[in-house]
Amino acid sequence: NTQHANTINTPYPVRMSNTAFVSGFTLANNNTEIVAQNAGLYNYPVSIQLNSSTSSAADYWIWYRKNRVDVPHSATKMSIASNKETKVAAWNFIDSMEIGDSFQLMWATNDTAVSVSASPSTAFCPQIPSVITTVTQVTL
Repeated sequence: NTQHANTINTPYPVRMSNTAFVSGFTLANNNTEIVAQNAGLYNYPVSIQLNSSTSSAADYWIWYRKNRVDVPHSATKMSIASNKETKVAAWNFIDSMEIGDSFQLMWATNDTAVSVSASPSTAFCPQIPSVITTVTQVTL
């Protein structure tokens, strides 16, 4: 789903609408939190597609929260330079989780014309999701 920021410089959780395979975690809080069902070290590879519909440059930030608290040093700031420009950002977040701990991907922008954007399928390729998150438990 395409996700919009209604207010600039305001944190928004990234919603994950579809799941292909789920084992060892659940989704909570309107599909914005990944909740661990087992204790261990988890790897959260994330890619997120952002788009701008304004002709001016805009900045956006992406980071994660653990148990609804911002994780220090997890944020990245990127920029989109022009109208219709699309950027795909990708990271791996690794964190130790206890049973019931949650991972939540967050974003903010200084321009409401920036969105976390999905694209429909075309005659030659399938739909492009706005965000892809793969959760892997690395160790118990």
